[in-house]
Amino acid sequence: MAVIRPCAELYADFPDDQIEDEDGEIIQFGGRGVAEAIAAILQRLGYDVSPPEHQQEHGWDFEVTTQGKRVWMQVSDLGEVYILATEYYPRFSLFKKNDSTYPELLTRLNAELRADSRFHKVWWRLINDVLAEAPGANEPVSS
Repeated sequence: MAVIRPCAELYADFPDDQIEDEDGEIIQFGGRGVAEAIAAILQRLGYDVSPPEHQQEHGWDFEVTTQGKRVWMQVSDLGEVYILATEYYPRFSLFKKNDSTYPELLTRLNAELRADSRFHKVWWRLINDVLAEAPGANEPVSS
């Protein structure tokens, strides 16, 4: 059975888009540019993608849909690294194990991120291994 790593650590060159008021209070958390870039990549691949929405300290999230199935994605800006968290919502959870939609989407996204010069490192991890000291996996799916 395939192992799916739903989270990615992304090292990328994007301008800091966090917005603070004159007192240094955060009005809008960063990561919007990265979320919009990932959403645009997925749209180019033929997926339906909702516009990224600000989720305060959690970052920016959006939904990707294909064939009536949803994948939720959230980009969080942690300073030097961005975290991409994903979760799959198939139409019928009974068929989740035999469904290739999610692993295919993550694999296609990974290839595009690695080909995009704005992203330098892409490490895929299980949710409990995010920000672990050891390097993550190069691929989101392994057998």
